[in-house]
Amino acid sequence: MFTPAYLLAPAATTSSGRTAKRPALLDLPDAVGMIRPMPILFPNGSEISVLRHSSAGSAPFLTVTFEMQGGIGGLTEDDEAWRSHLGWARFAAAMARNGSLVTGLQQVARVVPHDTADHELWLVARTPRTVEAGAGRSLLEQSYLQLLESIPERSEQHRTWLTIRMPLTTAWASRARVLGPGEEGDRLLALEQIRSVVKRARSCGLALRPLSQEQHAGVLRSLQDPSEPIDLPRPAGLREAFLGLDDRQRRYVRVFGGEHEWFTRTASVTSESMSGAMLAPDFLRPLLTAVDPSVVRTITSTVLLTPASRARSRATADASRDKASLRSSRSVSDGSAEVQAAGSQVRLEDLRPGSGVHGASWTLAVTYTAASPEDLLAADDAISAAADASSITQLRYADGHQQAAHVATLPLGGGIRQEQRWSL
Repeated sequence: MFTPAYLLAPAATTSSGRTAKRPALLDLPDAVGMIRPMPILFPNGSEISVLRHSSAGSAPFLTVTFEMQGGIGGLTEDDEAWRSHLGWARFAAAMARNGSLVTGLQQVARVVPHDTADHELWLVARTPRTVEAGAGRSLLEQSYLQLLESIPERSEQHRTWLTIRMPLTTAWASRARVLGPGEEGDRLLALEQIRSVVKRARSCGLALRPLSQEQHAGVLRSLQDPSEPIDLPRPAGLREAFLGLDDRQRRYVRVFGGEHEWFTRTASVTSESMSGAMLAPDFLRPLLTAVDPSVVRTITSTVLLTPASRARSRATADASRDKASLRSSRSVSDGSAEVQAAGSQVRLEDLRPGSGVHGASWTLAVTYTAASPEDLLAADDAISAAADASSITQLRYADGHQQAAHVATLPLGGGIRQEQRWSL
């Protein structure tokens, strides 16, 4: 169970009657690890949130989080969807090239019922409260409010963020030293990488906006507490980015400390959890757009990029193993082994020298939230049905480790380890 310092009882008073000050500590859940903000300023004065991760047992790395800007057309219109998929593939390939300092990409897609607050305020501002308005005006107002109440059940809004991961390797250190001493060199190199990432994304048809510390903290809080506006900056930054997380119940996390309590559950997806079929680029569309009834949910994919030379070596081994397994099998196949062997061969062909295609290992997680344990139980069925329509045969719930799993789905660059080798 995690209770942030700012939610604890007020500090005791001193002998002189003054309130004792609390130390300004960065109080974070254990699953987050050791993080230190390293803000960077653009020449125009705008701030970018850069985080330095230095947890025990893992090499230090920097992360930067961007909002991926764009319309919903990529999810609903076929032509726009294919442009989006191709643009993302080109961008990821550029990040995976030899010599790139970016080794990981974490995409966090948030889906929430449409917020009608602006419509309600508009109605209040334009509806006269005078006797002359008459009963008809009141009836019109009631009708409009009823319409607004039905919208969240049928309409959703989608937001997406991208976190890039940059390990502080020997290659990083040697390039940073050219730009400046110590942390100043790290800052300048990080700024250079951010500019390069934004420019490359733009050339691939993607729009990225780096978040400040305050904006990043607001996003983190909203992903824990759906009642908090996504775009509400938190002046205290990461010091107030986390709410209380109670995971004493093995199957969910109770989020407390905000205006309302929420109950959250997380499941992971691996290659073994996918159906034995060739997958389309938009295979996750049902999980993103067709959960009925609507459920507040987050779909997080984390990709460990692999340069083509290393990816080809692994693809060759996988293709050889799958062919040998198919030849030696003496039982009747259900077809999945043939599909896997065909997929391995396609991957090997895609990675041929000069193709510009690189490799990737991946993890996928689904987190969903409800206002009560009973509502969360009902959401299980809706999410499971959408997952099945997305070619996911099994959701592996992190029961007993729900807090750590929940934190891994937040845009902080976690959720994948170097030794994990899950590939599509």
